[in-house]
Amino acid sequence: MSSFTPSSQLAKAIVHEGRAAEARLTDLGLDLPSLSQALELALGDRLACTGFDPPMFAGQTRSARLVRYLREQSVPRGWTAQDARNYSLLLISSGELAIQVATGNES
Repeated sequence: MSSFTPSSQLAKAIVHEGRAAEARLTDLGLDLPSLSQALELALGDRLACTGFDPPMFAGQTRSARLVRYLREQSVPRGWTAQDARNYSLLLISSGELAIQVATGNES
């Protein structure tokens, strides 16, 4: 299993939009419809929570299920799931790029 170690000197973000973004996803073995589907499924799981669930459960459910759905789609495409130190990542086979699900709010 490869390991991802973020660089202490990060390069500036590269933002792809439109067709360039779709082409970059294809280069990575991913696609926008699959990513959108994973997000929609995770949102559905969050919306299934009720007032009887603990307050933080809805957000944790969405985050955890998004990790699951992304892994279910990406691992068969050559990505690797990693949970080193309880930090969930998806690693591209070269180990040079990782996807991590993060949550938060405006404050």
